[in-house]
Amino acid sequence: MQNALDYVQQWCTSHGLRVSPSKTELVLFTSRRRCVVRPPSIYDTVLGFSNEVKYLGVWLDRRPSWKKHITMQTNKFIMTYWACRRMFGNTWGLRPRILKWIYTAIMLPQLAYAAVVWWTAMSKACHRKTVDRTGRLAMLGITRALRTTPTSALEALLFLQPPHLHIKEVALISAARLRLQDRWKEASSGHAAMLTADSDLRGLLSWGGDACGPRWHFQKSFKVNLGYGATQLGSDRKWTPPKGLVWYTDGSRIGNRARAGIWSEGPSIPRVLGLDPHTTVLQAELAALKACAREILGRGGRGKKIYICSDSRRALRPLLKNESCSRLVNDCTELMERVASHNQLEVVWIPGHAGILGNMKADELAKRGCLEVAPTEENPVGVHIDFVKDMIWKRAERGVVER
Repeated sequence: MQNALDYVQQWCTSHGLRVSPSKTELVLFTSRRRCVVRPPSIYDTVLGFSNEVKYLGVWLDRRPSWKKHITMQTNKFIMTYWACRRMFGNTWGLRPRILKWIYTAIMLPQLAYAAVVWWTAMSKACHRKTVDRTGRLAMLGITRALRTTPTSALEALLFLQPPHLHIKEVALISAARLRLQDRWKEASSGHAAMLTADSDLRGLLSWGGDACGPRWHFQKSFKVNLGYGATQLGSDRKWTPPKGLVWYTDGSRIGNRARAGIWSEGPSIPRVLGLDPHTTVLQAELAALKACAREILGRGGRGKKIYICSDSRRALRPLLKNESCSRLVNDCTELMERVASHNQLEVVWIPGHAGILGNMKADELAKRGCLEVAPTEENPVGVHIDFVKDMIWKRAERGVVER
C-alpha cells in the first residue's frame, strides 16, 4: 500500500499536481475483528483508518455489511416521502394514482440505487425488514388506509411487490445489461452470482447482445425523411408513390414470434424474414430495413433513384443520429451507405394503415410470417435490454399474482 501511495505522489509531483491528505480516506476491508496494520502516509501525513467511506454514492464499510448504505438510502426515501406528504392528506390532495407513480418512479429508484453491488444484503432478514418498512410507509400514504392494515393486503391492493424483491430485480437488470455489453464477469458466489443462478435469463443472454461501443456516422450519403408521407397524401387522403424504385418494409411480433416483410412492385419482390424469438418490434422494423438494403445491393443497380418506405418513425430516428450504440443500426447504416454510393437513396416514413398498397403488402407478409415462417440464421439479431427488462418485469408481475 505504501509503495502504491509513493507512486501516486511521484506521479502527481511530476505533473504539477497534489493530493490533499485531509480529503483522503482509507478503509481496510476485512472480516477480522482485530487487524494490526501500520497506516501508510502521503506527503509526510499519516493516513488514519476509517470504518466507512462514500464512493460514487455508495457507502462502503469495512466488513462489508452494507448496513450503513441501507440506512442512508432508507433515510433518503423517508425524507422524500415526507416532502411529498405535504401535498396530500387523508381526505385531500394528490390522487392515489399520482402517489403510486411518485412511489414507483422516484422513491423506489432512489432506494435501489447501485443495487447490483449490494443486493446480496437482502438475504439478511434485518435488512429486508428495514427496506420493506419504507414500502409499507409509502403504501399507507397512497391508500390512506389505517395503520393496522396488513402489508400483504396493501401490496395486493396496489399490485406491488415488497421493496427487497424490487431491489433484486433492479440488480438483475443491471447485471444483464452489463453482460450484454461484455462487461460482466460471472462468479459462483457474491454479487456476481445472480446470472449464474438464473437459468432462464442465462439462456437468453447466451444469444449475445445488440449493444456495442459508440460508432460515428457523420457524413451519410442517403437521406432520411420523417415527414415525406404526410406531404405525399393528397386532399383525398390517397397515396401518391414517388417516381423511382419504391420498396416497402414492415416488422411484426405476435406472441413470442417476430418476423419482417419486404415488398416491391417493380421489381416484384415479396420477402419474409424469420427472426429470433427475442426480437423486439423495433428490431424487427430495423431488420426489415437492413434486409431491404441488402436485397437492393445484391441486385447491383447503379444510377437509380430508390425509395425505402417504412411506417415506423421510431425505427427511422436512429438512422438520423450521428452516434449509434446498436449493432443492428450500424449494420443497417453501413448497408444503406453502400447502396447510396452508386444510387440516390432516400428512406422515408409513410403513415401506417392508410390504404397504401405496398405498406399493406409488407404488413401482411410480416404478420403471415409470424404464423408460417420459422426463424433462420441468415438474419441474426442481438438481445436488446428492453426485451430483458420486459421479461423480468412480467416474471415479477406473475410473482405478485401468485403471492
